[in-house]
Amino acid sequence: ILDYPGKKRFRNFEKQLGLFPKKIINGTDDLSKIVDRYDYLICGSDQVWNGIKVPNQDIFLLNFAKNKPKLSYAASFGMTTIPEKMKSIYSEGIKHFDSLLLREDEGVTLCKDLGRKDAHKVLDPTLLLDIDEYEGVMSSEIPEIQGKYVLVYSLNQSYKIYSETYKMCKKYGYKMVVLKRSFVPPFIDNMENSIELFAVSPGGFLSLIKKAECVVTNSYHALLFSINAKTPFYLYLNNIDEENSRLLTVCKMCSLEKRVFYETQKLPVEIGMIDYASVHEILLRERKKSIQLLENSICKYILR
Repeated sequence: ILDYPGKKRFRNFEKQLGLFPKKIINGTDDLSKIVDRYDYLICGSDQVWNGIKVPNQDIFLLNFAKNKPKLSYAASFGMTTIPEKMKSIYSEGIKHFDSLLLREDEGVTLCKDLGRKDAHKVLDPTLLLDIDEYEGVMSSEIPEIQGKYVLVYSLNQSYKIYSETYKMCKKYGYKMVVLKRSFVPPFIDNMENSIELFAVSPGGFLSLIKKAECVVTNSYHALLFSINAKTPFYLYLNNIDEENSRLLTVCKMCSLEKRVFYETQKLPVEIGMIDYASVHEILLRERKKSIQLLENSICKYILR
């Protein structure tokens, strides 16, 4: 649950984009009442089909829409294998989808294993826009950081990502800016020239990544926006996390496997530049392909 400052900033972001919901939908009963208003339904993105972490898979598999075309865009299972007890839920659910566009290589493989050979991999929707198209939402709602810095954004409670990044900052004389989701350990009180930020707005998140000298993270979207903003980065991953698959898919696609490290390894103290010209050639090609696949799946029903 977001604390009050974070919640307020996120609501302001939604209003800025005109996304604040006019109606809150609660469960399949509400969905069943409004489904007839729509010609087709699209499910995605993020880990909407991760039944271990996300309950109510009957909603995210669109089971309530019995007679409507069902599409997915960048849907993710967030796991490399489906538990045996859940296989029938997914095989029956995806059987009724007219188009299956998945976010990871593993998702495409899982769909094929469940009997759907027509699944395709596409980009996360955040990569369908160039970084310049995000300029309008980049926020100044963050403290002014004097001098150069390395940004750390971690989704787990490992101390090692901080201690390893701190060595890099000491080498270059940069600040270490730690972006945290809540006031929980590990803390960095003993690390000189380091700053902790909490409850940063979505626009502030983008701005911090774009202005950083380097980003060290285990976050999927911090990775995506680092690539989009042409900011050098290192992934520093837990060795056993199944959710690593989504990050590794992106690095493999962009030939950036050398930027991936695990907590059993030391992180390089040198930042090292990235040939973003070649990376963005790949990104542009994949962006066009993803948009074309999405347009094809939608137009099939518009042109009926």
